[in-house]
Amino acid sequence: MAIIKKKCWPEWFDKFCSGERTLELRLADFDLKDNDILIMEEYNPEIKQYTGRTASFKCKKVEHSAKDPLQFYNVEKVHANGFWIIQLEKLEKKKYEEQIPSKEKPPFLYHGSPHRDIEEFEPRISKGTGEECGAMVYATPDLATASAFLTEIEKEWSAGRLDDTFYTIIPLSREEFIKNDKGGYIYVLPSVTFESDPKRGLGEYEWASKEKVKPLKKIEYASALDAMLENGVQIYFIDDKTFRQIKESNDHGLSILRNLESENQRRGINIKLLKKQDKPKNALIPE
Repeated sequence: MAIIKKKCWPEWFDKFCSGERTLELRLADFDLKDNDILIMEEYNPEIKQYTGRTASFKCKKVEHSAKDPLQFYNVEKVHANGFWIIQLEKLEKKKYEEQIPSKEKPPFLYHGSPHRDIEEFEPRISKGTGEECGAMVYATPDLATASAFLTEIEKEWSAGRLDDTFYTIIPLSREEFIKNDKGGYIYVLPSVTFESDPKRGLGEYEWASKEKVKPLKKIEYASALDAMLENGVQIYFIDDKTFRQIKESNDHGLSILRNLESENQRRGINIKLLKKQDKPKNALIPE
């Protein structure tokens, strides 16, 4: 069973999600067979950006067609590939996760830190789930997630992941953060002793080792803010009042964040909109 991601325009995305539309026509320039998983990613052609909404479908029946509906596709590509005609069945989140095979362990992982000369990472008890899990060395296969930990923030802050988008909520002014931003380091770690529990923490984006780990190399960043922007972290600078409202909300603050301008939007860098989703799969609040 393969998992394939495809963009989908808003008018069709809603029809698929509601069940009004169950058949899909796609250019057959990719491999597809019965029972594969197709992840629709809503894409707004007017602003040329993904909206952040996704939905997963099982391809119940796949048939190949040699017809030439040329409204959306290049003539030469249609003649060369034909089309897929796909019958889709909407999958609920739990059912979708049950059908996804466990991912292979990545060859290496990343650990973000403000400290320069770490020769060996020792297991430590982290805030949050540390008491339950015991002393661990934590790492991630995702540079965005690692880059959020490049700087030390001397007050409570929050971060989370919505599908493939990692975001961080910082209760400081932009100017205050930049004033104290001394950059940091992302250490590349061998993954041999690391394990991941998809039901804990950040799921597939969080790996932990009970053993000491020596880094293979490190990547230096002069600015933690620039590193987060470069790696696609959606950054929100807010005041203390808004931060308290986010903590007390029932959706991890997403309804509030959607009405705020991220630093990414302000600068026009790696913008990913947090729109029309229920809530993040995970959230963490370091201190």
